[in-house]
Amino acid sequence: MEPRVTVIIPTTAVSERRDYLARSIDSVLAQTGVNVSALVVANGARCDDALLAKLSRTKNVTVIRFTEESLPVALRTGRKYVETPFFGELDDDDVLLPRGLDNLSAGFRRDPEAHVIVGNGYLRRDGFSDIESMTDIDLLRANPLRALLQRNWLCPGGALFRSDAVSERDFSHIAKYYEWTYLAVVLCLTHKVSFVSSPVFIHHIGLPLSMDVSREALFGRIEALRTILSLPMPSDIRRGFRRKLGAQFHGCSAACLDERRNLGAAFTHHLSSLIYPGGWRYLSYTRHLLYAALTDPLRL
Repeated sequence: MEPRVTVIIPTTAVSERRDYLARSIDSVLAQTGVNVSALVVANGARCDDALLAKLSRTKNVTVIRFTEESLPVALRTGRKYVETPFFGELDDDDVLLPRGLDNLSAGFRRDPEAHVIVGNGYLRRDGFSDIESMTDIDLLRANPLRALLQRNWLCPGGALFRSDAVSERDFSHIAKYYEWTYLAVVLCLTHKVSFVSSPVFIHHIGLPLSMDVSREALFGRIEALRTILSLPMPSDIRRGFRRKLGAQFHGCSAACLDERRNLGAAFTHHLSSLIYPGGWRYLSYTRHLLYAALTDPLRL
């Protein structure tokens, strides 16, 4: 029998995302080798009612809706509604490659004790520039948690989960703006993760309406990293994520300076960056803040 799979698709379902969402759903329903359905989790007050009504009439598509606009809540809500033995997730502007889910489910046949199978994929920027999400699968298999310090290998559309192993609780405290890094850490700490080298998805970066490069995301990732650091990880991994947090503070300071916003906030974020591992790298940046304060004191 073909494995039964639910693919959760969180979306704000605004009219501007109509074509992207349709493309994502089509890529799910076109999967072969599995018995698949799409679970569209529409969240927020801006949803296009006509779009959702049309999707509700589509075969093998279920639509659920709530008013809070939040990707972590949408992921958690979607997991709650899963009723199949396996589930995955796909962002509403990404696509599954042909036989992507079949290639992931094959990983369970090779490693029946695995709780989640993670596949390779393509990170596509500006619609044409692709890089692989996994560059050293042997390193991933040896120490997936440490590999996260180099690059997040858990991407939307890139994993298949066993529903009896990966529960709602695993999705209960997902960090906004670092949703998949947080979940990857949780999986490494509490579950058995297995990898397949087959490309199974395309993850688009920097598309219109994307939050990836927004100012809100830049500053929000500070709290996201703090949430990740609240997890019970080994000390060397914690140090690596603390280093990332210092770099995030530095990035926020530079943004405040470049945007000619509150210079006091730029100084505050800069001082925070210095107390984390590797903070010495940002000492020379201090002169830029001092120059700005001397030449434009009204910004303080």
